Amino acid sequence: MKYMPPDQMPRFFRLFWRNYPRKIGRGAALKSWEAQGLEEHGEMIVAKVKVYPFSDETKFIPHPSTFLNQWRWEDTFEEESSNEW
Repeated sequence: MKYMPPDQMPRFFRLFWRNYPRKIGRGAALKSWEAQGLEEHGEMIVAKVKVYPFSDETKFIPHPSTFLNQWRWEDTFEEESSNEW
């Protein structure tokens, strides 16, 4: 994959990148985005990234390409109950 300036990257990928909390491996993430044809699902992916319960510690946040390759925007989360233990 050749270098692509940010202003030429797909619109929803740019929004994904802006909202994703870990800025590492943009080229790998873009390659994954394009290989999977995620632009058509971009609005939904960006919305899910905005509410995804990422860790406060950067080292526990997956690389953006991992997030995309594993379709982590489709993860489901149960609310923690304070009554269970």
